[in-house]
Amino acid sequence: MRTIRLQPLWIRSGKAEKREETAVLILTDQAATVIEGILSESQTGPESGLRISGANEGNGEASLEFALAETANDGDEIVREGGATVYLDEIAAAVLDDKTLDVETHDDHFHFSLGEQT
Repeated sequence: MRTIRLQPLWIRSGKAEKREETAVLILTDQAATVIEGILSESQTGPESGLRISGANEGNGEASLEFALAETANDGDEIVREGGATVYLDEIAAAVLDDKTLDVETHDDHFHFSLGEQT
């Protein structure tokens, strides 16, 4: 069994600018596979997903928390890739709208990483 380490991430956010196009978090194939596995092992139900919640820290930074969720909350942005579902609250959606979620695997565990979309 793999250990799942879900740690808060700190993102320094720049000034928000209104965009004409709608950007959204992108999942790499590896991230989608890992999330699908987590959801399958958790047995939380068919509507379950990985929830990413954000909190403004008041100093230009936002913290992100990762947790399993049985369903989406009102106002969540939903990202689906393959069998993976990710729910983003309003803050997380704004912070991650131009990011790619990837996974770095190690012998007995993995962790998520964020990169800029290309």
